[in-house]
Amino acid sequence: MTKEVKEILCKAISDCGYWMWWDLSEDCAQAEFGGVLLYDEAKEGKEPRSGHIAIRFVDNAFIAFLDNGPAEDLPEDWYDRLYNDELEPFTMDPDELVFDDAEYAVKILKEYKNVNGKDCTVDEDVVRRAKHILAGRCGYVGFILGGDAIQVIGNKGEYEPAEIKSACEKWWEYWKEYWKVRGTKEAYEQDYACEVTIPCR
Repeated sequence: MTKEVKEILCKAISDCGYWMWWDLSEDCAQAEFGGVLLYDEAKEGKEPRSGHIAIRFVDNAFIAFLDNGPAEDLPEDWYDRLYNDELEPFTMDPDELVFDDAEYAVKILKEYKNVNGKDCTVDEDVVRRAKHILAGRCGYVGFILGGDAIQVIGNKGEYEPAEIKSACEKWWEYWKEYWKVRGTKEAYEQDYACEVTIPCR
């Protein structure tokens, strides 16, 4: 996956997306996101076309959860509750999702008070040794995932790198059509990502 494709993917997720789930198995870590600006070919009719994807890291995989301590609406075990679908998704901070930038990952690792590595200790050395990483902020919380290889999974299966760029371009065409027919008999079902990405008229 080229640097350009990674940047497109990060922008498509962090523009108005949300972190909704995670998983960690024997040698695989993943984060799932909704409200992604990638056109979902698996949808039909007037269903919303914004994507729901998973970023998966395979081999030597790890995940760390970052937070700033107790808060009124943030339980101590928030990451376990997110895994169990007991919390609302966390809205991504715009442009605060980055692939393969150890300096950025270490920076946020140090800025958050608590680092909770799931099944391992995640520190600066772990981050710097990883072949690939993904680090992001969602306001009061953040995350870092890493591993030897990256996969992007959508409703139709695994995305090839070229498909990511194409799906992003197609989403913006869909977005134009969404607003063109909004309020008419031809309108799509309400799409969160389109509604928060309002065109200038």
